[in-house]
Amino acid sequence: MAKLKIPTRVANGFDHSTPNERGYVNVVENLILKPQKYLEFLAADEDERADLLQKAAGFEQDGVTPCVIFQELRDDTKVPIDEDNCIIKSEKDKKKRPNSNKPAKFTMPLPDKPPADVDYLHKYAEIIHTLYGQGTAASKKRAHKFMFGMMLLTRCR
Repeated sequence: MAKLKIPTRVANGFDHSTPNERGYVNVVENLILKPQKYLEFLAADEDERADLLQKAAGFEQDGVTPCVIFQELRDDTKVPIDEDNCIIKSEKDKKKRPNSNKPAKFTMPLPDKPPADVDYLHKYAEIIHTLYGQGTAASKKRAHKFMFGMMLLTRCR
C-alpha cells in the first residue's frame, strides 16, 4: 500500500519534507465535505479515483497553481499520482452491529518497515500547533480539516 502526500511547492519544484497545508485542507473540503463529490468518488472505478483525488487537492493560494498529490515508491522516489500509476481502493468504514456475536473487523495499515522514531511527523504537528496557536475558531476548524486530510492520505503514519 502506498501512502500519499501533498508536499509544499517551492521555487525549483517541491519540498517533500514539508506538508502542504492547503492541499490537505482542499481534499477534505472538495471531496469529503461535499456529499455529491464523496459519493462520486466512492462510485468511481478504482483506476479513476487517482484523478478525482488529484483534482480534489485543488489549487494553491493563487488559484492557478495546482496542489499535487504524490506517492512514494519503494526506492523513495516520489511521483504524482494519476490514473495510469495509482489505483485507489476505497470503502466506507463498517461498524459492528450491536448485539452481534461476530467479532469486529479492523484493517490497520502498517508501514513497510518499522520507523526508528516518529519524529518525521514534526512538520505535520507544527501545522496543527500553528493553527491552534492562532486561537480563532476558523483556524481551529482549518486544523481539523488538515488533520483529517493527513490521516486520510498518509493513513496516520
